[in-house]
Amino acid sequence: MLKALRITFISVYFIVLTPIFCFLFLFRPKHPSNGYWLTKVWCIVSNKVLGVKMKFKDLHHMKENTPCVFVANHQSNYDVLFFGHIFPKRCVSIGKKSLAYVPFFGWLYWLSGHVLIDRSNKEKAYQTMDQARVALVKKATSLWLFPEGTRSKGKGLLEFKKGAFRTAIESGRPIVPLVANSYLKTVNLNKWRSGEVIIKALPAISTKNLSMDQLDELVERTRNIMLDQLATLDKNSSKAAMA
Repeated sequence: MLKALRITFISVYFIVLTPIFCFLFLFRPKHPSNGYWLTKVWCIVSNKVLGVKMKFKDLHHMKENTPCVFVANHQSNYDVLFFGHIFPKRCVSIGKKSLAYVPFFGWLYWLSGHVLIDRSNKEKAYQTMDQARVALVKKATSLWLFPEGTRSKGKGLLEFKKGAFRTAIESGRPIVPLVANSYLKTVNLNKWRSGEVIIKALPAISTKNLSMDQLDELVERTRNIMLDQLATLDKNSSKAAMA
């Protein structure tokens, strides 16, 4: 019952915010910092309502390496609220083209300057990622991607798609991994204090002087680093829950 009330409040809150931010974003449509302001206003209130305790570690890795390609693990729709706390200025995410057709969220997503990619069409997908590379290099705009391409729904870290890493190599900009603990296993929204979400930024992975022949190695190395950190975060969060 409590979970349903919380989700209802957050949904209504977002619907209320939509016309306000749509109006504001019309004065600077698709500006790379629009997403920053939207997530700040939405996430701070929403996570209070959810009763989630947020804990962040080593965020200096994010600030020291911009513009860069941020890659984060993708567990559920709640990622928007949890990672939203640390979503930086001058950063755009890359999402599925179908998001544009989601009422309210899709409108703001587009006006916030985020990039919509058609994964069913490889040629268009490559063109979209090329535009993202230009934004990364010439407009000092970071990119945020969930390389799994879909929500893991508590099944661990899925295999990575290569688009984010190809763009990082082409631009010569570093990759900054971000890992959240497996909160789907520990957060219970039917409890007043629903649980803890831990997000950690990892040291940047340089792509300077890398060639496309090293793409698979880069993908595997990044995923292994994130897998190890996910296991560590889950172990620590389990100990904290038992304490």
